[in-house]
Amino acid sequence: MPGLSWFFIIALIPGLLIGLALSYAIYQSERNSLEEGAQRTARALLSAIDSELIKAQFTVVTLSKSESLMTPNLGAFYRQASEVAAAVGSENNFVLSDVQGWQLLNTARPPTDTLPRHGNPAQFRKVAQTGLPVISNLYTGAVLKRPLVSIDVPVTHDGKLVYVLSVGLLPEQFNNLLAEQKLPDDWIATVLDAQDTVVARNLSPARMIARKATDDLRQQIASHGRGTMASRSLEGNPTFLAYEKSDTTGWTVVVAMTKDVLYRDLYRLLTLVALSLVGFIGSGLLLAWIFSSHVRQALKALGAAADAATLQEHDVHAPTTSGIHEIDRLAGQFNAMHEAQKKLETTIRRMAFHDPLTSLANRRLLMDRLHQAIASNKRTERHGALIFLDLDNFKSLNDSQRHAAGDLLLIEVAARLKQSVREVDTVARFGGDEFVVLVIDLDGDEAVATSEAMLIAEKIRARLAEPYHLPIQSEGQLDTVVEHHCTASVGVALFAAQEMDLDVILDLADATMYEAKKAGRNRVHLAKPVPAP
Repeated sequence: MPGLSWFFIIALIPGLLIGLALSYAIYQSERNSLEEGAQRTARALLSAIDSELIKAQFTVVTLSKSESLMTPNLGAFYRQASEVAAAVGSENNFVLSDVQGWQLLNTARPPTDTLPRHGNPAQFRKVAQTGLPVISNLYTGAVLKRPLVSIDVPVTHDGKLVYVLSVGLLPEQFNNLLAEQKLPDDWIATVLDAQDTVVARNLSPARMIARKATDDLRQQIASHGRGTMASRSLEGNPTFLAYEKSDTTGWTVVVAMTKDVLYRDLYRLLTLVALSLVGFIGSGLLLAWIFSSHVRQALKALGAAADAATLQEHDVHAPTTSGIHEIDRLAGQFNAMHEAQKKLETTIRRMAFHDPLTSLANRRLLMDRLHQAIASNKRTERHGALIFLDLDNFKSLNDSQRHAAGDLLLIEVAARLKQSVREVDTVARFGGDEFVVLVIDLDGDEAVATSEAMLIAEKIRARLAEPYHLPIQSEGQLDTVVEHHCTASVGVALFAAQEMDLDVILDLADATMYEAKKAGRNRVHLAKPVPAP
């Protein structure tokens, strides 16, 4: 009997090893997904940081063209700069310096105060020498005596430098940007300037701002503009991190997570496998003791196959269905895990978020944005709208000029749609000649929001109704430009923050679009309000 029990144990080991390998493969796939998510998050955060810096640069460049500076009327300019600072946020202050670097006015201080020189002489000299706007690294302001970043632009008159206008940005402004991203609690996001100095951080910002990044991270950033690596946090904890460096500003965003986050799922999985192993072996021994007569039949068949192989007989086949439930179940678990892995790989391959022809968002991305918009409406008590549209004369173009012309039309329609809405709105293609526009951040009052949505929809309808000039290519012939007239039937569905199936909102906009098409095409119809669930 002990020999039979050992046979069961040995027979179980290969299956358990396969299960362990597959479990680790699944863990590795999940870890890769987590790493890719960290890289995408770093990229998105960097885009937000770059946008903030570019917006601030645009503001100070615009202010540098003030008539008050050309007169000059510094008192009037001080008032104007103070108003702009109050409008853009309390974290900003404007500084005007003369060509020697002495501050003439600073909106953080009364206009009568005596002011020091510019707090970053090297930055000042670079602006004066290049005549171009410059985004600084982190330094201590001469007036505020706090770490800050400045964007300095030259002010010229008759081709001659007369002033340097600067805007100061405090780290709190970038910390607020990080907080708005709603990162997982155990993720650490860090913003580094072009010299790899911490400008903002969502964990312990007061202690970490103005510190340098770790040496290994700085080396990686210098050699590779983006990537992932194992390192240590500024607190000294082992971490995995993803980083992304901006080609525009030279700044870097780092998203890190402790190794506990990466390994805790593996520890849980290994514990589960170990417990399963103990129970499985115990059950196998018990079954070997009780059902030995049934196992002997399988051993006889296996022995017969082994004997036949020893005799080098042809067509030797050992039965694969022994009738032992545990072994058969192990094979079934293997097949199920393999199928799960194939489905996971298929899902990853299909995780493209954009239409390949027009580069617009696809349905999956639109539905994700719609979910975010409803969540945002809950916080802000504002409205959003789905604008569903279908081209009226698309088939006639395909019939007369073939599909290449149809593709050109769809690309041009996509471009016009994007030009007709704000950057915060989402334009998506659902396939064929159907497009959907998600408009967010409409007024909290339903009537006003409806008016805003209809105005945007009418703007889109009118823009799409303008003639199209499509360059048609033919083999061996010069390109010909075909003028095509195409209109759109548009359905508009307003939504607020009520909990409801996202497809219901989409179907309502779709149905309203068909009402517009039935009513004569080239028109906009508004859906009835979405009922509360």
